[in-house]
Amino acid sequence: MIETEIVMWLQQALAGPAADALASMLSIRGAPAMLSGLCVLPLLLSDRHRRAGILILAAVAAVYLVNELGVKPLLMRPRPFEACPEILLIGSMPSGFSFASTHSAVLFATATAVILTSDRRYGALLFALAVSVAILRVYAGVHYPSDVIAGAAMGVIAAVLLVVAFHPSLRDGGTETA
Repeated sequence: MIETEIVMWLQQALAGPAADALASMLSIRGAPAMLSGLCVLPLLLSDRHRRAGILILAAVAAVYLVNELGVKPLLMRPRPFEACPEILLIGSMPSGFSFASTHSAVLFATATAVILTSDRRYGALLFALAVSVAILRVYAGVHYPSDVIAGAAMGVIAAVLLVVAFHPSLRDGGTETA
């Protein structure tokens, strides 16, 4: 399977103490929610962007619940390190199933909602963070590439739907670039 080969290639290409440490930190239970919360905190503390921050947290909660309570239990895809003995588990033992990546869903929802509601430059930095985390989750042996791609798509779609549904004027009337 090509996805298994990609995971093994990433584990060889990125192998080292820095990648291992980052992957291990991300394997802590609740890491995506904590990371997202830290990213949204400046918006919640700002009078100007508090409403956007609350919307972002709603998008994150929605995508988290849909994935953890709906998609993962429905598809029950085993994690790469469980399915292939050559793939190492880097970090702590995750619970649940592989498809789709909740880390990717949550962080891409955060980045997308930030871009649509408050600050494009900050959102672009969050997209870079989301991509980095997605790659590290594959490197850690806990997700296949399609898991993180599906999680990213879920996150982007959830954020766009919530922004359009609850704040249609926010995109054009309230976006700042500073």
